[in-house]
Order: sequence, then structure tokens, then C-alpha cells
Amino acid sequence: MRKSLAFYLCLFLILAGCSKTSTSPSPQPLNPAGIYTVNYTEQSGGTCGPQSASTITITSVSSTFTWTEAGTTVNVGSMSCTADNCKTTVAGNVNVSQGGTTLTGPLSYSVTITSTGMTGTVVFTGTYTGAVNGACSSTYNVTGTKN
Repeated sequence: MRKSLAFYLCLFLILAGCSKTSTSPSPQPLNPAGIYTVNYTEQSGGTCGPQSASTITITSVSSTFTWTEAGTTVNVGSMSCTADNCKTTVAGNVNVSQGGTTLTGPLSYSVTITSTGMTGTVVFTGTYTGAVNGACSSTYNVTGTKN
């Protein structure tokens, strides 16, 4: 007995429908580039005192990120990004003058950046010179909003 052409066509369409796989595109990693207004809350035991809010600018050129704060720019060593967030550690130096006192020293940020802002910590060990002299050491909680 001969099978009809309609039978084979129907069988082909059923098998073709079963073997077809659907792939959705992979989500793109978050681009952290932008301007952030960042606030600092000193953790207990710190000796540097309260710090003013600052503006941090993150720029991206071919997956190389730079971090600019208070006129100082550093290259970000590594930044790991998923579709939801980026995690990075940024090291730099502070040199801030205010009210006759200069605060200098190294700092290190460890932050998670999302599409709306950043959270994390910054560790600072520095020296006051001028109207006030002495060493200090503090860890601050960092909370930033993307502008």
C-alpha cells in the first residue's frame, strides 16, 4: 500500500517541529560607565572621621575602565560583570585639602555596581598635616546613586 504524500508531509512537519531548538541570545554584561554620587558612612572604630559625599565617574573604552574621583583618575585593574552587576576593587591615593589641613594616603574600594548605583566598602589609612596633624585609619560603607 502506498502512503499518501499528505502523510509524509505531515510526518515531516511533526518531526521538524520536534527537532527545532529555540535559543535566546545571551544577556549582555552590564556597562558600569556613568556618574555616581557616593556617600560614606564610617564604620565603628574608625579614626578619620566623617567624609563628604563625592562624585565618581566611571568611563569605559573597549572594556578598559577608569575611575575618576576628586580629579584623580586610576585604571581599574579588573572588573567582573554579569547582566545584573559588576564587581571591582579599585586602589588609589587621596590628597584632599580642607580648612588648612591636608589628608593624604592610600585607599582601596571594593564595590558592587548595578544599573542604579553602587554599594561596598572603602578602606583608608592616611595622614593629616597642617592645622591638624596625625595618622588615621577607617573603613567606610559606600552607597552611591547613578546620576
